Amino acid sequence: MCTFASVMTHKNEHKNQESQMLQAIREGDRKMYRLLFERYYPSLCAYGNRFVQLEEAKEIAQDSLLWLWEHREEVTIESSLSGYLLSMVYHRCVNLLLQNQARLKAERRYLKA
Repeated sequence: MCTFASVMTHKNEHKNQESQMLQAIREGDRKMYRLLFERYYPSLCAYGNRFVQLEEAKEIAQDSLLWLWEHREEVTIESSLSGYLLSMVYHRCVNLLLQNQARLKAERRYLKA
């Protein structure tokens, strides 16, 4: 039986794992980054694919995870690591959609001229 206390314990354990993982990555631990990549990449791709094509979602997920590695020393995550990554993927998908929309609009104007 799943109780509120057990759910909260699981959430706290998950948050502690994410904090430890992020701290190791901040210190340059490549193995931990690989583990993070393997853990989050599939779900980030699936989430991004809700908004954009799968190939674009894969690229966005990869770029987001690479960005985290490149900015590991200065990144500040207020909530959870998974929430931060999902938010990053979401915003990058929205930006891509807006860019595509602007490009399409420009192409339509060009074709009308």
